Amino acid sequence: MIRMRIKYSRSEELKYIGHLDMMRAWHRILRRARVPLAYSEGFNPHPKMVFASPLALGILSTGELLDIYLTSDALSAAAFTQMVNRELPQGLSIIQTAIVPSELPPMPAMVYQADYIIKAEASDAAQLEDTIKEILAADHIDWEQTKKGVVKVYDIREKIYDLALLSSSDGIVEIKTSLQCDNSGSGRPEQIVKLLGIDEVISITRTRLVMRDPVKEEQQ
Repeated sequence: MIRMRIKYSRSEELKYIGHLDMMRAWHRILRRARVPLAYSEGFNPHPKMVFASPLALGILSTGELLDIYLTSDALSAAAFTQMVNRELPQGLSIIQTAIVPSELPPMPAMVYQADYIIKAEASDAAQLEDTIKEILAADHIDWEQTKKGVVKVYDIREKIYDLALLSSSDGIVEIKTSLQCDNSGSGRPEQIVKLLGIDEVISITRTRLVMRDPVKEEQQ
């Protein structure tokens, strides 16, 4: 059995497809491509597929990660890509595939950071840059969240690893942010939008998921 890692993009056509539907879509794609997909054992077998981190509705991506397990050791990454590319719907594109060691920890346990690009309308880029500096200089920023009628207040600043204005032209800005993304909690790009006081968002794109190095983890 081999573990194939797929890096892929999701564009406008698929930005309102939920995580469960995306799982089903990939299963259909792999079945139609006739790749030797491995399944779990038991009365209700499931395809052995592991997504690094669910993508929120409305978010585009150029850096999604999916691990699938194949029963054949003879299939190369290039051959796999060729087989699957023929079945991909519009809005879904493979960027890279690679065979990774099966003994590596599951990706959801290793992801700790997600990078985003926020494209938005902003009439005053200088004011926006000042707000970014204030956020980065803050030690603590309270964020109030209401869930099932219960109000919870937590520090959102610790979830923001980086924030920067990349470009500004004709009232359109691009902002890069790196946010916490792990099992203990995640920052969300829409929170950044609110902190910056942005009213009109054109697009939000997740560009990268960053994982811990398992070798360094073992050495610590």
